[in-house]
Amino acid sequence: STVSGTVPVKAAATARDGVAQVAFFAGSAILGVDTNGADGWSAAWNTGTTPDGLRTLRATATDTAGRTLTAQITVRVSNNTVVLAADDFERTVTVGSNWGGCWIRAGSPHDVYSVSDGVGRITPTTSTAGMQVCTGVNAADVDVQARFTWSSSSVGTNLFPGGVIARYVDAANFYAAQLRIEPATPGTLRVDLRRHLAGVSNALSTTTVATGFAAGTPVWLRFQVEGTALRVKVWRASDSEPTSWTSERTDANITAPGPVGYRYSSGGGAVSAPTVTIDDFTAESLGH
Repeated sequence: STVSGTVPVKAAATARDGVAQVAFFAGSAILGVDTNGADGWSAAWNTGTTPDGLRTLRATATDTAGRTLTAQITVRVSNNTVVLAADDFERTVTVGSNWGGCWIRAGSPHDVYSVSDGVGRITPTTSTAGMQVCTGVNAADVDVQARFTWSSSSVGTNLFPGGVIARYVDAANFYAAQLRIEPATPGTLRVDLRRHLAGVSNALSTTTVATGFAAGTPVWLRFQVEGTALRVKVWRASDSEPTSWTSERTDANITAPGPVGYRYSSGGGAVSAPTVTIDDFTAESLGH
């Protein structure tokens, strides 16, 4: 759901020994504690105090014996931003999006992209490296994010299982935030901030996100480009979005507004190439 203004957050809770209270949280911020469930368990949430974007709401119920149980959902706060593009892949046709025509393909075989079961799918060859670009967007300062899952680690070379791009000029010039798995350390998840300029790809930063990471775990990838600032944030979909950025850099080589999109690369020399799914792609204006 997308929410704005002040909204009620409600939970249903029962316990054999009776429910003493239900506490409500948006991320780590407490919204309120309801100790009287006669009219249901609820708290009011002023979403204007929360930055726009995906936010995790949690309700923690405590019974009279002190035992607790927590449930959570993810919602999108949208008070100040303009949604430029959104695709939840709830369709059967491969090209297009739910809000109108969007995607063109660049730099990879055309038969590796498909849509089924409510997600976008990339079923690559061992040499696939390409993008889906939303040409309906022309923005310089954007906040782009999507959720990625991949079936296994790559064998033989680095795997970049998912990425989002901004300020796309052409297939040789754009910025990207790119997830990264290396065969020498397959349980380590890293993320790159990358500049693609005149066909040369340079990592402006490479940051370790997690160790002991298992393929098949969905992760959120969020990328902001604002002026000369580039910011990336990565977190497991089962966790709350962290308040701090995973990595931040500055670069002034690509300044013109342009489309956004997502990308994949199995790298040269790969022996295997896992299937990747993408869901809940959004691009929002930062208002400049």
